Amino acid sequence: MRPLLSPGDVVLCSALPFRLVRKGDVVVVRPGDGQALVIHRVVRVMPDGRLVTRGDGCPEEDPEPVGPGQYVCRAVARERGYGRARPVYGGRAGFLQAAVCKALHRARKAAGRALPSPRGPVVRIVRAVWRPGIELLTTNGVHGPETRFVHRGRTVARWIPALDAFYCRRLYALVLDRPRTGKGGREP
Repeated sequence: MRPLLSPGDVVLCSALPFRLVRKGDVVVVRPGDGQALVIHRVVRVMPDGRLVTRGDGCPEEDPEPVGPGQYVCRAVARERGYGRARPVYGGRAGFLQAAVCKALHRARKAAGRALPSPRGPVVRIVRAVWRPGIELLTTNGVHGPETRFVHRGRTVARWIPALDAFYCRRLYALVLDRPRTGKGGREP
């Protein structure tokens, strides 16, 4: 399902009944082997009601149609990293969303090869001009101590030392650096 979905994305689902799934919806299914869940888009509905699926990044349809026993749920949104949920559309809007994601992905890849990375100069300019008032709030989470970076009452970044995980909203990544950790995931 790349580039719409990437490894590590959290997919939010709706328990839509199988009979209401339509062409263009992104569905979560458990294939015949019953091992892992698969997320693919419905490309057509067969006359007997089974669904023919395909991943957005795959050129061919899946070999086996999906029946009601294999259907799990319909995807309605995705969350990448630590940010807000973005909708995953169905129907014609779903096919349009997939096409736009592919086009943007191709453009980013092409521009990335042709142009040097502007990140360094952009970060220096943004840091010189924009100085948001960031407050640090330390709490105990499931994985131990956790530091939240708060700007105007909104959590904009989160650092979990035990997991060595730093999640930051895009714009704030220009002014916040990943905390450095020593041995054992603790700040030196």
